[in-house]
Amino acid sequence: MSPRRSRHDLHDDKSSNNKRAESKIMADDDNDPFHDNDPFDLIAKGNALTASGNHWSASHYYLRASSLLDELSVDSKRGAGEHRRCSVDGADNASTNDFRSRIKKAVELERISKLYHRESLVYFDKGRQSLMEALKVEHELDLRTASASSGGAASSASAAAAA
Repeated sequence: MSPRRSRHDLHDDKSSNNKRAESKIMADDDNDPFHDNDPFDLIAKGNALTASGNHWSASHYYLRASSLLDELSVDSKRGAGEHRRCSVDGADNASTNDFRSRIKKAVELERISKLYHRESLVYFDKGRQSLMEALKVEHELDLRTASASSGGAASSASAAAAA
C-alpha cells in the first residue's frame, strides 16, 4: 500500500515551468506581494499567475487592482467636483476662460472616473472568476484525494477478507 499523500504534497506536483513563473512573479515584489500600488502592475502579475495556474494568488492580485482602480475613480470624481465648484467673479474674459477650462477639466476627470470604475468592475469579475477556478481545482483535488484514500482502504479490506 502506498503512503497517503496530503493535499500539500499534491500541490507540490506542479510543473517546473509553473513554479519558475510563480517564483519570478513573487520575486519581483519586495516584502508583501499584494501591496503594490500600481493597479496595472497587479493586473499584469494576475495575468501571469492565471497563466501559470496559480488562481488563488491571481484572484488576490485582480481584486487588489480592482480596489485601487475604484479608489482612482473616486479620487477623479472628487477632483471633477472641485473643478466645478469655482465661480466666475467678474465679467472679464480671463475669468470666463478660466471657468471654461475648469469645466472642461471637470468633464475630463468625470470621464476618467467612469473609465476607472468600469475597469474596476472588470477586474473585480476577473478576481471572482479566478477565485471560483481556484475553488474548483481544490474541490477536484479533494475528490481525487478522497478517491485515492478510499481506494486504498478498499484494497486493504479486500486483502484482509481474502486472508
